[in-house]
Amino acid sequence: MNSETNRIDQLIRDLKRGDNANTGLVVGKLDRKLRLAKPSDDPDSVIHLSAEDLRFGSLRVSKDTKIILAGETLLSISCKEGPHDVMFLCWDDGDVFTLLEGSPTFGGAPGSILFQSDSSSLQTPIFGKSEDLVRVIIHRDNGSDRKSTGFKHLGEVAGYVFNGHSWISAQVEVLPLREEIFSRNGGILETGAISDKKVAVIGEGSHGSSISLKLVKTGVTDFGLMDHDRYEFANNSRHAAGYRHAGRYKVNIIRDLIKERNPYASVQTWAEEASWDNLDLIKKFIRGRDLVISGTGDHESNRVINKACIEEGVVLIVSYSFRRAYGGAVLRVYPRRSMCYECFCKQLPGQSKDREISNEKKAKKEFQYSDLSVPIEPGLSIDISPITTMVVKLAIQELLKGKKSTLESLDYDLVAPAFLYLNRRETGTQFEKLEPLEYNTDGMHILRWYGIEIERDPACPACGDFEKHMAEKYGVPLC
Repeated sequence: MNSETNRIDQLIRDLKRGDNANTGLVVGKLDRKLRLAKPSDDPDSVIHLSAEDLRFGSLRVSKDTKIILAGETLLSISCKEGPHDVMFLCWDDGDVFTLLEGSPTFGGAPGSILFQSDSSSLQTPIFGKSEDLVRVIIHRDNGSDRKSTGFKHLGEVAGYVFNGHSWISAQVEVLPLREEIFSRNGGILETGAISDKKVAVIGEGSHGSSISLKLVKTGVTDFGLMDHDRYEFANNSRHAAGYRHAGRYKVNIIRDLIKERNPYASVQTWAEEASWDNLDLIKKFIRGRDLVISGTGDHESNRVINKACIEEGVVLIVSYSFRRAYGGAVLRVYPRRSMCYECFCKQLPGQSKDREISNEKKAKKEFQYSDLSVPIEPGLSIDISPITTMVVKLAIQELLKGKKSTLESLDYDLVAPAFLYLNRRETGTQFEKLEPLEYNTDGMHILRWYGIEIERDPACPACGDFEKHMAEKYGVPLC
């Protein structure tokens, strides 16, 4: 946060407490921007804000206002005495106030929470700070232990919000956040089935960002994210994040979005490039992980990641789109047991070179030694979605290995080392003359997945014995 924003935030707090009476905030009548007041301000060009304006001007609280509390958050403070100073998130002009894991430490709605044994005073919210907008009183059952490991021992709860002149009662809900966060997955993927698994996602662009957020929704809780790029406005139509994140490192954005889905997730971020210069760094990054996913869409970085995974013995899934995302491929690499990325490129060179060029940086990197003019032809987000979904399906099956689940039948379907998907019959490709989908149920058509059988190359320079193979081929003895 910049210093101006810090000063404004602190001043808002001071004004609500009645401090800094000689300083103030103004809103420009033309630009409608909030800023610190200046002695040179033209009184006809600004609107001076008072503490009352800041506290009540934009809130429309009513008897229907809700206060949502995470039980785990209450538990963390319930063993401590006296009113607790907290900061609520305020939504929709005061329609909902929430206190959950990861709530803001500044810039929210100030409030107080009081635990007490006497339930008779639940109707008198006379405690807390003068600037409070929300107050919650929680009756603690007399027979309960303050160090109880659950929050269900808490008794009656009463909540109040300030409407500008008096405290009014509000509806309060206490939710078991950790228990319910993925409850809708129950019966298909049991809670905790993959929560102990560690996944690394390298590349947090259109592929990686979508994959990461799909994974957290399935129950993955331990992430390592690597990407050296920052978010640009041009990413908006395909990236999981919105334009407000412009300028931020993508790994930091996705970390925050993962935490928004599961505040208990562990997320390590590495704002580093997946390059040959960083091979040792990548090996360190993936060490101890159960699965690595490459969503960079870049040939050289895929080669580096492939080598690192082979040397560290970590399973790798590679995701990438063809040009303009008319289709895509997903590869799964079991180090030294199945084909690797290099094997794929050697045996299907045409397919491996058919890659999406989505921005100028990629164009320069892919064709840095060429004088050819390279068109930048990104694909649509809807055309990338099937590819990232397949990656997550393969990832789930990999993480579930050795565990009982209702998804076991997929282990017999998803056996191929590589999968191909087509969004359309792209002109100028080997697929342009495919029979139209129409009413067909057999043959090769668009909007379907196809498993590709590719054998591991024993002479592969990445996963095979390249030197031995070359020595035998040319009759050169190895020293």
